[in-house]
Amino acid sequence: MKNIELMERLQQAESGEAAKLLRDMLRANVRQALYELVEEEISGICGPRHRPEEATPYYRSGSAPSEIYLDGRRTAAQRPRVRRRSGEDGSIEPIFYTFKNASVDHQ
Repeated sequence: MKNIELMERLQQAESGEAAKLLRDMLRANVRQALYELVEEEISGICGPRHRPEEATPYYRSGSAPSEIYLDGRRTAAQRPRVRRRSGEDGSIEPIFYTFKNASVDHQ
C-alpha cells in the first residue's frame, strides 16, 4: 500500500480501524525487511540470484513452508533453502540465523 493511499484511509477510518491499518502496514514492512536480511545472508555465501558463484560449495535450493513470529503472532512464511555440497554426492542444509530467530517466539 502506498503512503498516500494509507494516509487517505487513515484519515477516513475510525480509531480502531486506523490502529489495525497501521499494525498491518508495520507487519508487512517487518516481513519485507526480514526477507531482505535473509536474502543478503544467502547472497553472501551463494552469490547473487541466477548468478551463482562457482567457487562456493553452497547453492540455492528453492523454498519450504515455514512460520515466523510477527507482533507475537505465528505467521505462515516461505523459508528460502540453501544446500552445501559435502562429500560424495551429498549435501547438507545450513542454518540461517536471521530466519531461525524470526521463527522463535521471544515473548
